[in-house]
Order: sequence, then C-alpha cells, then structure tokens
Amino acid sequence: EDAATLPFLQSLPGMAPFTRGTKTLINGWEINQEINVGIPASFNKVARHDLSKGQTSLNIVLDTPTKRGINASEATSEVGKAGLSISGVTDVADALKDIDFGNVPIHVGAGANSLPILALIIAHLEQSGREMKELHGCIGMDPLAELVENGTLAYELQDCYTLMADITKWAN
Repeated sequence: EDAATLPFLQSLPGMAPFTRGTKTLINGWEINQEINVGIPASFNKVARHDLSKGQTSLNIVLDTPTKRGINASEATSEVGKAGLSISGVTDVADALKDIDFGNVPIHVGAGANSLPILALIIAHLEQSGREMKELHGCIGMDPLAELVENGTLAYELQDCYTLMADITKWAN
C-alpha cells in the first residue's frame, strides 16, 4: 500500500519520465555526456536524439577556434574538430533549435573566456523571444586548464580572472 501512490509505477525502464530505480531523488542527478559534433545542425540532431532517450542535460564541447573567440571563416585549422563550432548567433540557433531551456540545463566548457559564447547564447534567447531566466546550467571558464592543454592563452591570465569576476557579478 505504501508504493501505490508512487508516480513511476506505470512507467517502463528506458522510457520517459526516466524515474525508475531504487529510490527517487528530489533534485536528482543530471544525465548527460559530451556531444563532440562540429556542425551546429548535426549537433542539434544528436542532442535531440539523446534527450529523447533519457539524457536530461546538454554537455557542449566547443572546438578550439570557438574557445579562442576565432570565427570559423578566419581559423586556419581545427574548425569543428573535437567540438562544436560556433561563430555567430545563427550557429547557436541551429545547435539549440527545439531545445527546451526551461527543462534542459546547458553545460559548456568555454575554455579561457566564456564571454563570447555567453553573449551568443543570450543573443539567441533574445532573438527567439525567450527570457534569460529560462537558461540554467553552467558556462564554465577555466583559463588554467586551457593553458595546461594548449601551452598558451589567447588572453592574459589576469584579464581572464577579471572577466570571470565580472561575469559572476553580472550573473548574480
């Protein structure tokens, strides 16, 4: 009789709402994996497929030019390799088409400078008539990891930390 009111009793494993298990968490774990697809429309197709199969948030990996703030048309190499290539609001719109920001947290590893990708996502929200309060997740900025990974930064380290502080103040 204690189990009679549990909301997931009639659901099947591997089917929405993906709540089967030994216990129900109030604010449970997010389920995601990195999506290493370079072309925005292809990324969207993979993301929507994964979300339909139980993934609950998006973990967006950016290519090196995007993380360094370089437009794909100006980059000499690495465009779309090992991550999503974003050069403008249209790319963001293509990558995130039909993604419900209210229910799908977005996590982006933006490298040493998160401002360009944050600005593009906000511009996309504004152009599509959505509010920023719908957006949740993390647009991460880690200049030290970028420095270790590539041996150089496209920005001065102190500038990265100042920008990080400014974005955090703005977000609050």
